[in-house]
Amino acid sequence: MGALRPVPMPSVEVGMDEGRLVEFLVQVGSTVTVGQPLFVVEAEKVTLEIEASTAGRVAELCVEPDSDVRVGEPVLMLDVSDA
Repeated sequence: MGALRPVPMPSVEVGMDEGRLVEFLVQVGSTVTVGQPLFVVEAEKVTLEIEASTAGRVAELCVEPDSDVRVGEPVLMLDVSDA
């Protein structure tokens, strides 16, 4: 493994402290491109697909689906060394 970059839980609503990870749309080992949906987040008023801002390979899924995750905490890790 090369350079790992965390993909954090984003703030998708004003004042959001945590969100629920509904599901992953990728698996460990998947190659992702910029703009590709990675996971679905549910907040109080919205459910959104979160897209990759960096290309790479999924190295690790850091949380379980249907988990509450604090904003800024890693949801998954991307290996960006070959990107």
